[in-house]
Amino acid sequence: MTASERRRLVSTAILEAAGVVPEEAAARDPVPDETDLQGLGLDSLDMVDIQISLNLGLGIDVPDADMEGLETVGHIYALVERLCDGTPA
Repeated sequence: MTASERRRLVSTAILEAAGVVPEEAAARDPVPDETDLQGLGLDSLDMVDIQISLNLGLGIDVPDADMEGLETVGHIYALVERLCDGTPA
């Protein structure tokens, strides 16, 4: 999977967690990096949904600790790239 495809999957997972209909979320452009997660109305349960979507969609294990403290969409994109690249934290 390319970085662009991963970005689209992450964006779709975020939009779906924010309540956007899945078909509409998949059709949208990726969410900008600077977008604040709380500004999208996401809470801790939504972050768990995003984590599960990433685990299943990308076939990776996103550790709980890595999901803590994420504030922007760009933080999630960077986390996914690091995990897919195998680069340690």
